[in-house]
Amino acid sequence: TMAARAGLPLLVFACGGAAVPTERATASSASPYSFGDALYFECRNVSTGEWGPPPVCMEREEPLSFEYGVDGFFSCSLLIDAQLYAIIRRLVALEAHWMCRVGMSSAPGRQRAYLPVPFTLWGVLDKEHVHVSNRMNAAFHGDSGRVSAAALYPVRDKFQFLREGSVLNLHGNVHWMKHSSYASLASGDQGGNTARLWPLALAWSLCTAAM
Repeated sequence: TMAARAGLPLLVFACGGAAVPTERATASSASPYSFGDALYFECRNVSTGEWGPPPVCMEREEPLSFEYGVDGFFSCSLLIDAQLYAIIRRLVALEAHWMCRVGMSSAPGRQRAYLPVPFTLWGVLDKEHVHVSNRMNAAFHGDSGRVSAAALYPVRDKFQFLREGSVLNLHGNVHWMKHSSYASLASGDQGGNTARLWPLALAWSLCTAAM
């Protein structure tokens, strides 16, 4: 059929009746994010190498998080204890990298594929303290409910004086772009909702065209 030759998902339907998807849907298309869904976001512990939740922000007492397709502004204040202070000094000195990762889709558990998200800090070291640029932007690329790329990067702005016991006030813009381009990912793209509905729309179009 025309649909099969074009590589489109096979649908079984009768004109005048409801379209019924077959069981040939692939696992990769089964779990896209919907607009506004929280991303699966993890960071590697610089000391142990284990993956776990990202740093906890003092504002909401929850780990740093982002939502699929949602542009905006984020703020995350971190209490600098002895361990985190030691890590920040290593990051600023470029002796270590704080690597994070984001789930490409909302697929559960081991079925979930991840994209790397470098988490870098920029600053100036002193013997007893460190100056850190606390402005950080978050950039994401998405398409049809899936994350294509992501990065967190420092922006030259104001430096914040830090030592053990200080609070680091990270803040910046969050922007989503369409797939591999710099075009904005429109909020009207409802991610997984659109991805799930387009085969039914195609079946209805073919059916009405044949009438």
